Amino acid sequence: MNIVKARFQLFRLAAALTAAIFVVSAAPRAQVPVPTNDLNITYILPQWADYLTASASDVAQQRDILRARIGEGPRVRVGFTTYVTFDMTRWDIDPDNQVAVRAAMATTIARIDAAVAKANAAGIPLCISFVTAIRNSQDAVEAAAQREDRRNIQWHSDNSMADYWITHSRYARKLRRVREAYVRELGRILAARMALYPDTLVAASGDGEVELSLERSFQVVPGLTPETSLLADYSPFTVAEFRDWLRAAGLYAPGAVFGAEAYSLSARYAGDASPSDASGDGHTLNADFGTSFSAWELKHVDWSLADDSLNDPRAIPASQYGAGGWNPLPAGNPSGFDAPRTLNTASAWWRAWDEFRQTMIWRHNRDFARWVTTSADPASGYTVPSSRWFSDQIPADYLFGFTPQNPDFRLHSSASPFWTADVSPYGSLGITSFNVNLGGGVFARTLAGVAPRIAERRVRWGIFEWNPSVPPTSDPTVYELEMALIEQYRPSLIVPFYWNDPAYGILDTPFETALRGLVDRIKRTPLTLSATTVHASTTSDGSARTGPQVVRVSGAPGENPPWVATPVEPWLEVTPVGDRSFAVGIKAQPYPLGTTTGTVVVSSTNPAYSSVMLTVSVTGFAPGASAAPSGAIDTPVDLAVVSGEVGVTGWAVDDFGVSAVDIYRSPMAGEPVQSNGLVFLGAATLVEGARSDVAGAFPTRPLSTKAGWGFMLLTNMLPNQGNGLFTIWVVARDYDGRSTTLGSRRIDARNSVATLPFGTIDTPGQGETVSGTVLNFGWALTPAPNTIPFDGSTIDVYVDNVLRGHPTYNQFRADIAALFPGYANTNGAIGYYVLDTTTLSNGVHTIAWVVRDDAGNAQGIGSRYFTVANP
Repeated sequence: MNIVKARFQLFRLAAALTAAIFVVSAAPRAQVPVPTNDLNITYILPQWADYLTASASDVAQQRDILRARIGEGPRVRVGFTTYVTFDMTRWDIDPDNQVAVRAAMATTIARIDAAVAKANAAGIPLCISFVTAIRNSQDAVEAAAQREDRRNIQWHSDNSMADYWITHSRYARKLRRVREAYVRELGRILAARMALYPDTLVAASGDGEVELSLERSFQVVPGLTPETSLLADYSPFTVAEFRDWLRAAGLYAPGAVFGAEAYSLSARYAGDASPSDASGDGHTLNADFGTSFSAWELKHVDWSLADDSLNDPRAIPASQYGAGGWNPLPAGNPSGFDAPRTLNTASAWWRAWDEFRQTMIWRHNRDFARWVTTSADPASGYTVPSSRWFSDQIPADYLFGFTPQNPDFRLHSSASPFWTADVSPYGSLGITSFNVNLGGGVFARTLAGVAPRIAERRVRWGIFEWNPSVPPTSDPTVYELEMALIEQYRPSLIVPFYWNDPAYGILDTPFETALRGLVDRIKRTPLTLSATTVHASTTSDGSARTGPQVVRVSGAPGENPPWVATPVEPWLEVTPVGDRSFAVGIKAQPYPLGTTTGTVVVSSTNPAYSSVMLTVSVTGFAPGASAAPSGAIDTPVDLAVVSGEVGVTGWAVDDFGVSAVDIYRSPMAGEPVQSNGLVFLGAATLVEGARSDVAGAFPTRPLSTKAGWGFMLLTNMLPNQGNGLFTIWVVARDYDGRSTTLGSRRIDARNSVATLPFGTIDTPGQGETVSGTVLNFGWALTPAPNTIPFDGSTIDVYVDNVLRGHPTYNQFRADIAALFPGYANTNGAIGYYVLDTTTLSNGVHTIAWVVRDDAGNAQGIGSRYFTVANP
């Protein structure tokens, strides 16, 4: 493709620029750890082909143009991205000799330092995109490795060489060891520079567009067809690795270096003496995949991991492979193991091979990222933060409007779907994304398909080559569509492609206009309110009113900006509630019948934030014209047989807002009662956000977002030691003085014969708002003669129905010991679980405990909603 060819020319140009490069002067050891980037800043750093050869004055001039024509602000920084060719120059290097490896990287280091020095002098952020010779190129290491052993090259399906395309197989052990040494040294070098210039060298990416060879594809070679195209990689290293991956053998055997990364169904074939030998599990490789192999030895060019990786007796030097009479497909083992050599997506055997090919590409990228971000600079001990390192992949499954269900042939040749770019936790996900302008307003789009899939992974990501229209168009529509995707899915770093190149077109095109509009929209972050509209009601004389409603104010993730809430209308009252929320209410005064609207403006002194408005909609009623609350009881069901803790839950709404939900029971003979003839048990908790369905059904009812209510009833504390038939009543009250009995439920409490554990969660409170690290306290007991293990291993803590761990148990609490004497766990009924809420999104979540005793009895002992509100 033209884009690919242009990139190769650019890379070769960059490799030749050593004469124009100057070096950053030696600097003292950094005194602070390498910081992560401000995760709330979007970096727009166009790729500039001439950056490395430009003078300092040229960089300053282009910086000024960039700022003037694209713009920036508190949340957007603009600068440049440059390619740096990462050369590995000595194949005979001792990989354990860091000094020698660094000396062999002198040219690469000079390029890095030159790029950083220019950006630092200009006061702009810089991203370096590293490109190695691993993809369709050669440096000294790659050339020597391929001369020494042709197995280090990718092989096509006919065993011809994919010249210059190095194999990604981990079984190329010598090559991998040398490559790792160079890449780890790159990580140390970058860590030192990022520590010294944290606001300049903000990001780096690599390895550039890793894929399998496409050079024998019909998309590159005229005259070929999809059927006659040749795919890779069939190097004997790769085929042997595929075999061992399938059967959990070799380096994928349990306990081996990659033992945890074997094929998901490898247990079917592990230990089989041959592909047709069953190990008693009813599965053989031949039967499962329709193959007919008689041995695990390779059909072509067999070799063994027992061979010396440094002086391999079965290496295939270039002189041997190229000699007359060499047979690239020797029939050494006619029925030996081989990978499928014909593309057939309907075949399970092909799909297994393709899964391995794609996984091999992903592992190359993740290993590259791991080597970079876990290698500490020896002078400072610092490492490259994963937030500053990105992969740089072609999302071949969504390339140019295609999908995994209808893929472009490039997916088959490259084996590089978008997820091969996800190198977490060692780095951030990076892709390239172009739209091809097909003419007539038709575009083959990439980002529209892949961005939603990336967002599902919830990882930091960036776009390292991005152009919405190649060639450019004068129609702004496609550019605006791309900007909408950027705003919706928010990559942290975007690299418009190219700066100062009319063939791709940024300046003086709708791309420039759309970018400027994007910056204007995202350069400040609006404050976030937990509600943008609240509804309230009042009598026309103001004698009865909806109570104050609390609205939470948030900033960007990780920030807690100062703010002030100012009412516009004099009849509104605003009162701060802590440092994160305010309560808005309406004053006692006459109001017109019908709807009145007011506004609260919430602003910040932090220039990175823009103001937001809260709308307050007030409905005026004539005195006595409002209705009583309505709602329902959801649990328990009538005549439920219960023991231990029982949740009484439901919902209630009202045209003035529900002020309280009270829980009662029918009295026993002689008991004192309330005015309604019932025994008061307690007030239910009205939980914000617990019943979004009810809020959606009654959007204009005041406080409908708190329609869900809950009360945890410990039946052990009911009369007769919690045994007998009890009737539970629920009464809802509103702010206009009206009340409604929502109903009743009979429960058959049988605590005397209970065998299940019981207890409750104490913290966080029902509906409580929490942040940071919190202690989730609770207690649990089980009827004699059973015991709850003291180590808490049979108490499961679930958050949002996902098991998170077990509490520290066997803690004493006097009140529980006094209330429940004689149980095996009486003196150690308390447990606590340390919950890091920063691992959760802001908003409503659930937490629950499930307890098992030593007899296998299991019971949930309580669950509740809570709200996370981290900065």
